[in-house]
Amino acid sequence: MHQFIVAMTLGLVAAYATAQESTIDRDEEVLLFPTFGCRVADGQAWEVEIHGWVYARGHRAELLGLLLRALGIDVDELDPASRALLVERAAWFLVDNESRERVGVRVGEAGHAGEQIVSCERSRANGHFTGHARVPAWAPATQAASASSPSTQPATAPAAAKLPLHVLLRRGDARQFTGEVELIDEIGINVISDIDDTLKISEVTDKKSLLRNTFLRPYAAVPGMADVLAAWGRPGGVSFHYVSASPWQLYVPLSSFFKAAGFPRGTFHLKTFRWKDESFFNLFQSPEVYKPPVIEDLLGKFPRRQFVLVGDSGEKDPEIYAALARKHPQQIVRIFIRDIGPAGSNDARFRQVFDGLPAAVWQVFREAQELPGRLP
Repeated sequence: MHQFIVAMTLGLVAAYATAQESTIDRDEEVLLFPTFGCRVADGQAWEVEIHGWVYARGHRAELLGLLLRALGIDVDELDPASRALLVERAAWFLVDNESRERVGVRVGEAGHAGEQIVSCERSRANGHFTGHARVPAWAPATQAASASSPSTQPATAPAAAKLPLHVLLRRGDARQFTGEVELIDEIGINVISDIDDTLKISEVTDKKSLLRNTFLRPYAAVPGMADVLAAWGRPGGVSFHYVSASPWQLYVPLSSFFKAAGFPRGTFHLKTFRWKDESFFNLFQSPEVYKPPVIEDLLGKFPRRQFVLVGDSGEKDPEIYAALARKHPQQIVRIFIRDIGPAGSNDARFRQVFDGLPAAVWQVFREAQELPGRLP
């Protein structure tokens, strides 16, 4: 009888897993973005977010020509190195987004306590899909290594807990599409940082330079910023979120650059881009419409954590951050703005934008070494 029950149980588990398998064909791929989980149900469980992209690689010459014309780039004028970078980064804009695909994702290690099998929402027109899982708080999680090198990471610093994600494919498909979820506790500090001209030199105020820095040149970090953020994260309890109006098509080159430059691991919050709608014309649109809802969502999910906002003066970060600090004075404890204009040119703007906020809350800086070595 015992063997019969075991066999029946294993059969039901196998049938359930099969029902949750993805409809991904062999010419399609899945990219799982790094996400986070927050405590719910009086701390007894983690609410885990899943976000991914289903696409098929292709050589769409007509779209490449459209992209080049829109960007004002003449390939014949490029040197070999710039041309290679263009091909590498533009390729993510030329994939076929696969809609209506069902994606099954295993949350946690296979066979371990707390393992969840999630059938995500079918992929949308842009190939993106989302899903949610509720994992018991006692479920085991891996301890992920810090982005800092072992030689600079104090032995006492706790590593963030991570849950692995694994896409369930059809039988016989041995490919591996994996990701991870950072489990962020109720108490601690969340650093929300802009990317362009805050962490990466982009020159957003000059459209021609912005396009060349995005598609034709190796990415360059703002000097010292990776070291500052890494130092902020070493005591533990600090999570990082990178919010940008850059499109999701730039996630792979951006995440590779962040890893190479030594920025702490974190979640990315980028903008949707599609060829077939008006978002194409807003590829580098001002972030004042996009950023506030993203930050408000993070504030809402972590009401007991403190937030540090990092940005620059190139667009509307000062205005966005000041408005949020007035609305959430108990959560937003520090604002750091990198001034990229001529010295003194933004002084009146900053005084007006931050008027009424405590002087200890906001700081304008030009060089990374002006920033504190530790967070409050």
